[in-house]
Amino acid sequence: MADDRWVEVTPSQFPHEAAGLKIVRDLLPDRAPYRAWSNFEFRDDRGTWSEVDLLVLARDGLHLLELKYYSGRLRGTDQLWLRDGRRAEDSPLLLANRKAKRLRSKLIAAYDAWARGRAVKDTPPKAHEVIPFIQSGVFLHHPDFVCDLPDLSRRDLYGLPWDAPRSGLDPITDLLERAPHPGTKLHEGAIVGLMGLIGMRPHQREAGSYVLDAQPLEDGPGWQDWLATHKHLRDQRRRIRFRVAPRRSPDEARRRLRLLAAYELHVMQHLNHDAILRPEDFVDSDLGPGLIYPHDPSWQRLDLWLAAQPRALDFEAQLSLIRTIAEALQYAHGKNVVHRGLNPRAILVRADRNGRLQARITDWQGWAAPTRPPQPLPAASPPWPPPIR
Repeated sequence: MADDRWVEVTPSQFPHEAAGLKIVRDLLPDRAPYRAWSNFEFRDDRGTWSEVDLLVLARDGLHLLELKYYSGRLRGTDQLWLRDGRRAEDSPLLLANRKAKRLRSKLIAAYDAWARGRAVKDTPPKAHEVIPFIQSGVFLHHPDFVCDLPDLSRRDLYGLPWDAPRSGLDPITDLLERAPHPGTKLHEGAIVGLMGLIGMRPHQREAGSYVLDAQPLEDGPGWQDWLATHKHLRDQRRRIRFRVAPRRSPDEARRRLRLLAAYELHVMQHLNHDAILRPEDFVDSDLGPGLIYPHDPSWQRLDLWLAAQPRALDFEAQLSLIRTIAEALQYAHGKNVVHRGLNPRAILVRADRNGRLQARITDWQGWAAPTRPPQPLPAASPPWPPPIR
C-alpha cells in the first residue's frame, strides 16, 4: 500500500511491531476503499486516552487491530489469557473492543459537529450511515505461536497468512479480504476527512519526571493506570493512576479532581501497614492528576493470579489470605479510612520464598470518614486539603 493510503502517525519504536505492521501493509491492496492509520492516540469525550496500533478501512468497514508478538502456546478463555511461562493477563481483545467503541463515538461526534456547521439546505446523511461499526481484532504475528483457546474464544483473533493450520488461527487475510454485506456503502472520503478532524496525535507523553509507556496498563470509569519510567533513573518504574475528566469539563471540575487526588495522598500517608500499598507522590499532567505507586512486577492482581493456578487454594491458604486482608482493613478503619472500591482487582498477591501467599490492598481512593466532601479551593490555593481532624 502506497504512502497516500497508509498514514503512519508515529513510527513504531519496536522492531517486532514494525515487522507486524509491514506484513499487513504488504497485504493491503493499493486501491479504494482501502486505507490504514498506524500508531496514533486519541482522547474520547470522557477524557480517556486510547492508543491504537492499526486502524484499517477495508471493503466491509473499519477494523481496529491490536498487534501482539506472542510466542508459545495460548490457553484460557474469552476474558483471561494464559501463556506457558508467562503470567495470566486480560485478553487484549477486551481492550481493543473498548477502543473501537470509543473511536466510533469520537468519529460520530466529529461528524455531527461538522454537519451542524454546514451552511447548505440539503440534510446530510445520519452519522451512523456514514461511520460504520468498528470491528476489533488482535493480530498475533509471531511465527512460533499456537492458539489452544476454545473455538468460540478464537473469534476476531488472526494469525500469519501462511501459518493458519499450525497456529490454529484464521489468517489475517480473511479480515482484509472479507466481502462486504449486501447493501454496504462506504463513505471513504468522509472517513478520511473525519480521521483528520479528531485530533490524532503521536504517542510519547510525560508526567512530571516520568515518561509513560506507549499505552495504558488498565482503565475504568474516571481513571487510567499507566506504567512509567523515571527520566533520569531508568531502572525506576512506577505505576501512575490518573483521574481523568470528560472533555470540555469546566476548570472547576478539573480542580476538584486535583483536590480529590491530593486528598487521597494526604489520607493514605497516615497509614503504615505491610498489607496496604500507599501512593508515593502526586503528579499533574494533561492526562489529569495522578498518584504515583511503587511498581514491583513480582506482585500480581488477585484475579489474574488465581486464574493461572493449576488448582484451587487449600483452606489454610484461603483463610490466611482473608485474614491478611481483614486485618489491613481493620487497621485502616481504625484510622477512619475506608476503601471505596474493594474487589479482587484492587488486591495484589505474590508467593514468598516459602510459598506463603502475601497480599497488599491498593487503589484505595482513600477517604477519611466521617468527613464532609472537600470544598472547591480558592483560585490561589495549592491543591492540598486541610489536615484530617
